[in-house]
Amino acid sequence: MYAKTTVVAFQLVLIFCFSHSSPLPVLDSHSSICSHQFTADLSMQSSAWKVLLESGRFSPVKDNTNHHMKRLRHKLAELVAIIDFHKEKYAQDVFGDSFTQLDKELGDLHYKEIVPLDSQMYISENSNVDDQIDQVSSESHFLEAYSIFQRLSLSMEVVVTDLQHHQHSTNRMWRASTRTVSNILRSIYTELVMKGIDIPAALTRDVIPQGMRCLPFSAYRDTRDFIILRHLMQAAQFYSQLLHLA
Repeated sequence: MYAKTTVVAFQLVLIFCFSHSSPLPVLDSHSSICSHQFTADLSMQSSAWKVLLESGRFSPVKDNTNHHMKRLRHKLAELVAIIDFHKEKYAQDVFGDSFTQLDKELGDLHYKEIVPLDSQMYISENSNVDDQIDQVSSESHFLEAYSIFQRLSLSMEVVVTDLQHHQHSTNRMWRASTRTVSNILRSIYTELVMKGIDIPAALTRDVIPQGMRCLPFSAYRDTRDFIILRHLMQAAQFYSQLLHLA
């Protein structure tokens, strides 16, 4: 009962904050409570993905094969399966309610820093099947997927860092999802290389605003994590369905 009441109360605060484009109550980055998000290992001008690319350990070359696309399809389907398997227990453990009910209650909340409001993910909801098939090979779709999955990876890093700091553990769902998103990023990047598309510079941690990174109360963090999880699920489902139309 307490968990449900807390969710409803903070939901009202969150809706007000999001609708007025003002941040949630956040802490200064120098506060000892959230200093774990701003360590030397978590430089705001870098990211794990950027470090990997610059290391030279991952550098795909054109080989005129399609095995990377098969791998991407499988990894997207794997991510959908991971979330489907864990989401109900996660919702019950954290919020004391069903995932469906939470999704309904928090349906208006969205992080545009992760998935822009004009994303093709949302535009495509109103397009027909033929249009979607044409979009599979669209350069803009792959570039947007590359950006969105980098943003998802960065936001999941925030979640995992908070869980490890405050709870000294990480939910199995987040661990498995983090590994899978890393593999998805590799496959998307490889497809961009195969298509000869100019690849933009890797995103850095500073694309995630402090209002997401540094929250003072566990209820705020829990709600943030749920919104990130929903974006993750939406992206996995959208790109999985799109690629399977090809």
